[in-house]
Amino acid sequence: IYFLFVVLMTTVTAWSQKTWDGPPTGGSWNEPTNWLPVGVPVNGDTILINGGVRGTITDVAASGDIMLRGFRIEGGSDVVLINAANNRTIIVDDEFGSEDFYVEAGSTLTLGSGATGVDIELRDNYWTEALIAGTLVVSPGRTYLSDPHNTIGQKATRVTGVIDNRGAVVGSDITLEFQNGGTYIHAQNAGSIPTATWDAASN
Repeated sequence: IYFLFVVLMTTVTAWSQKTWDGPPTGGSWNEPTNWLPVGVPVNGDTILINGGVRGTITDVAASGDIMLRGFRIEGGSDVVLINAANNRTIIVDDEFGSEDFYVEAGSTLTLGSGATGVDIELRDNYWTEALIAGTLVVSPGRTYLSDPHNTIGQKATRVTGVIDNRGAVVGSDITLEFQNGGTYIHAQNAGSIPTATWDAASN
């Protein structure tokens, strides 16, 4: 029993969830009191932004690129992530058993604002998964990278909502899938349409 208790406590400590508890209009990622429990997110955390947050979150990953176990945008939230001083990457690396990167239907996540902002990269050889059921906006100069290390044919990113690409979306036919009803918008001149699997009923 003692051994199981130690394992459980270690797991809870290592896999902390941070929920946005700052202003509903956004605020600084780097402000500890904007998160519940209090504290700036660190590598290995799972991030949840829900409750209809509508605004810009600044200073994302202020101390450097961050590797999260999960990142979820829910509850009708409409969030822009920026770091005006530094280009940053949020790496999402495997929270087995759920969508690791998730934009819920009715929610929107925008990567960056113009030339400032944040990239997102899925990274894992096997189980990292994303579901874009809402809208993901990839701003100019920003990149969404769908698991370039995937080797087993699992669709790392499934899209039933919208990817609005104004920057770069990078995938392959085994890592990016636009499913029935999924929509791709190429909102730019030139640029590249991502390699993906396209359902006959995708847009």
